[in-house]
Amino acid sequence: MIISFISKFKLYFLLLLVVFLGFSQIFSYIFIIFSISQLWRHSKLVIDINFIFLFIFLVAFDLSTNTGGLVGRTVSIMFPVSFYIIGKSLTKRITGDYQIIALLFSFIFIFNAIPIVSYFYNLLNFGFDFSNLRLLGKGSGYISFTNYASYYAYNFSLFPLVFYSTRNNSDKIIKRNGITLSIIAIFIIGSIGQRTGFFILLFCLLLFTIVKSFNFSRVSLSNFFFIGTLIFIGLSLVNFDFIYESTIYERLFVLDSDKGILKSRSEIWEIGLEEFFNRPDGDIHFSGFEGGYRYAHNLWLDVGLRSGYIVLLLLTISTVLYLTNLAALLKKTFLLETKMIFLFLSVAIFSTFMVEPIMEGYTLFFCSYAFVYGVLSGARFSSIIGK
Repeated sequence: MIISFISKFKLYFLLLLVVFLGFSQIFSYIFIIFSISQLWRHSKLVIDINFIFLFIFLVAFDLSTNTGGLVGRTVSIMFPVSFYIIGKSLTKRITGDYQIIALLFSFIFIFNAIPIVSYFYNLLNFGFDFSNLRLLGKGSGYISFTNYASYYAYNFSLFPLVFYSTRNNSDKIIKRNGITLSIIAIFIIGSIGQRTGFFILLFCLLLFTIVKSFNFSRVSLSNFFFIGTLIFIGLSLVNFDFIYESTIYERLFVLDSDKGILKSRSEIWEIGLEEFFNRPDGDIHFSGFEGGYRYAHNLWLDVGLRSGYIVLLLLTISTVLYLTNLAALLKKTFLLETKMIFLFLSVAIFSTFMVEPIMEGYTLFFCSYAFVYGVLSGARFSSIIGK
């Protein structure tokens, strides 16, 4: 399914692959120019309230952080927007649910391609003992394992497809492709000891059980969040000692001074909130927290700390619009598989947004979010659904 869909839109995906390689900035400019041509051809399709608020947020964020320079500023604003444009314009050529899923899976595969090749390159040279990982195409520098793991967030979210039973041949192809992508991530990320992806996997498994129990046409997204909150509260009242010894709990709540980090995630968020309320207009020169953290490791909090409440408000509106589109799609007559995959990818997106400094170091992940956002927005208004 993935390979056949890539061949259908080979120009788009070849350009994406070259952009992800990052050999030269010139390819980013080509990608932007190409997306602008698509915007010109499909302006009525692409330009909507989602596009407008995403664009305004990026402009406001860039101006507030003062990157400087016309060329650099154009790229920092238009590069993520270009992914939204391409994602939404591609939906114009889609003829049904299975092509929507093929588009998303193909993008994930291209997004993973360079990291996968890079992993095996490092594996052949250093075995399983390498402490750093060079991402091919990014020069001679090395990438942190945490940053590297973000490339596989979407893969982990697809793991619940293992438990999706179907007799439909097309559904079986979807299941097989989704499982393949998730197994690749489990093997690679498991070998380097990163944990956020496995948290995404567990959360999607929980969501999968909820999805299988309800009818989307009658139950709104707010019900799922309500049910999830009740489950979270219920679990928090139970004394599970093994949870306090788990790596996920340590990642979020336990002091990790051995790594030079003197605050846990929950503590740094609390400090970040205090910093934000003390200075809601933002601080472009904000350099980090006492104890080793340079960032609050949360998309919204990091944006608020450096850019202030106005830019944070724009980001929040854009976030709400994404969730509104997701909720509207869940109520339409799309196939269950389509709804589940959009839900799973959204879990991967917002889980990563919650724990990493996205705009300060994970910009490609934000671009991938913009692509999914574009496909979601386009699919929501697609006239060919449920096929």
